Amino acid sequence: MNVQFKKGVLELCVLALVKRKDCYGYEL
Repeated sequence: MNVQFKKGVLELCVLALVKRKDCYGYEL
């Protein structure tokens, strides 16, 4: 696997988690 590709996937996962946290924050 390409290292750059792995970095991109990791960033996408982090962004998804942050968005999820933001949604939960607004709900609470």
